[in-house]
Amino acid sequence: MSDPNAAPDPAQRGARTPEPGAHVWGPRRIVCLTEETTEWLYLLGEEARIVGISLSVKVGEAAYIPLAHSYAGVPEQLDAAEVLVALRPWLEDERHAKLGQNIKYDSHVFTNAGIAVRGYVHDTLLQSYVLEAHKPHSLESLALRHLGRSGLSYEDVCGKGAHQIPFAQVDIARATEYSGEDSDMTLHVHEVLWPQLREQAGPGILAELSLLPVAAVAAHLGMKCRLVQEKWVPWEDPVNDKVGNILLSRMMGADSRLDPAGFDIGIRDSWKDALREVEESGGTPYAIPAGASEHKFGGLGFANWAFEVAEQEKALGVFFDTIVVCTVTGSTHAGMIAGFAALEELTGVKRRVLGIDASATLEKTRDQVARIARHTAELIEVGRDIRDDEIQVLEGWAGDLYGIPVESTMNAIAMGAQLEAMITDPVYEGKSLAGLIDLVKDKDIPADSNVLYAHLGGQQAVNAYHRLWDPSA
Repeated sequence: MSDPNAAPDPAQRGARTPEPGAHVWGPRRIVCLTEETTEWLYLLGEEARIVGISLSVKVGEAAYIPLAHSYAGVPEQLDAAEVLVALRPWLEDERHAKLGQNIKYDSHVFTNAGIAVRGYVHDTLLQSYVLEAHKPHSLESLALRHLGRSGLSYEDVCGKGAHQIPFAQVDIARATEYSGEDSDMTLHVHEVLWPQLREQAGPGILAELSLLPVAAVAAHLGMKCRLVQEKWVPWEDPVNDKVGNILLSRMMGADSRLDPAGFDIGIRDSWKDALREVEESGGTPYAIPAGASEHKFGGLGFANWAFEVAEQEKALGVFFDTIVVCTVTGSTHAGMIAGFAALEELTGVKRRVLGIDASATLEKTRDQVARIARHTAELIEVGRDIRDDEIQVLEGWAGDLYGIPVESTMNAIAMGAQLEAMITDPVYEGKSLAGLIDLVKDKDIPADSNVLYAHLGGQQAVNAYHRLWDPSA
């Protein structure tokens, strides 16, 4: 793969001589692109608007273009529409390499302005995920960890809590310092992380890094994917082996194998057989166990999720003292425990992370959650052991068998669907929602609590249970 930092050969990119006076946004080097927005509105579901744009092409240098600052005595600014029209050819040209930190958000913002940015080749957020999944990925954390740099925080320029102001009301000189620093540090972090990625991954590394389900990732990367689908649920619906995730995986080209082995959260012979078959056919398998529970990095995704929650809390002005999540194979719940333990060490603030057992193998699940949580805590350097009181796997809603709904499951599914149009399933979320409802009713969760309910998906599974809602059945 070619180095996206290198200037392309003009002959290869079909370069043309520009007309006199035309703007030339050349692909001479990678450009770090950052925009400042009405971010607080975006997090509340509104459309973020661009307040200013920052660019950096050399570490230590940056430029800020103020467009929509609004406060008493604000200096005259360039017309936002004219600036975006001038920048559009460069922004929408994929030949011009661009860099960002969390480009998913950046792309969303430009889309709101009617611009489809092309040419993103690097995202320092994703670079960090690949190199150090167990550590925080904010620009502030990356700059401090890899550069020894600390800069202005959003709170430094906008304030916090009830006194926080929108970025549009920030003094332009102060905004220039903050935004220019952001784009400069992003470029600087990239120059440190990208060589490490190339060294570790070798010549086959991709410029675009995505976090998608296994079959989707394999399809995107052009890799073969073999999935072993064990018969965990004794549910004899005539389509239960043809719909849901099985259907989607097959659509994406995965070799989906059905195995008659029943439910167990541990490693099975079917797993070992699949690895052996791949090796015997000349392939090199990368093994991911069910729920990533036996993978050494299985808990890291939701450990990082805890920090994402904290960032959004800060932006929204809320605090969740209680988190409720379904737990079966354990890595999601365990990762949350470790992540919030790390936050407790940093802030001194405790939270409850309540796992609702849906496995019907309570002790196995509890032991697995504890093991993964403690291992993950070591990986992210919490600095202490996970306490027993932090590992709460609650029973009472799983029923007798994994995947088989009971009365409380169906009542919870109906309540969520009919009151909020929130779809839950009979396997996971119907049971965790039932647990949440009862915990609130019984005041195990006090009335003054702020509860974050982690909905893990599962809607696809509803298709396999259609007769539960079939009026003719």
